[in-house]
Amino acid sequence: MKKIYKYKFHITDDFTIDLPIEHQILDVQVQDAKPTMWVLLNPDDKPTSTNFCLIGTGNPIDRNMDDYIYIGTFQHGPFVWHLFKLIRERPNYCPKCGYPRFKHFHEDFERCEGCDWTSLDEIEPKETK
Repeated sequence: MKKIYKYKFHITDDFTIDLPIEHQILDVQVQDAKPTMWVLLNPDDKPTSTNFCLIGTGNPIDRNMDDYIYIGTFQHGPFVWHLFKLIRERPNYCPKCGYPRFKHFHEDFERCEGCDWTSLDEIEPKETK
């Protein structure tokens, strides 16, 4: 049976809340001076770590926002915050050369800046001489 739970969180760039994989975030507001989100979920489902980020209005954004979905905006004191949920985690290291970062090359695949490996190589390997 589904229920609506509320989760309070701190103002910080990144935070994690344990939620079932199948959930629906209904709203985010400030209640009793604390940022709070309300989530529709089945409390019997196994929780998993769900990652979020907060970005203040006018603050620089140093992450790939294609990996996030917008949840909502709320005011806390004189500040306005925008809440996003991480929906896609990218691999941090190239499986071929171990280079520490991938360059987002195209919507459907990644390219390593170290050895030029692409995730398409997993589907259609390049011929070697």
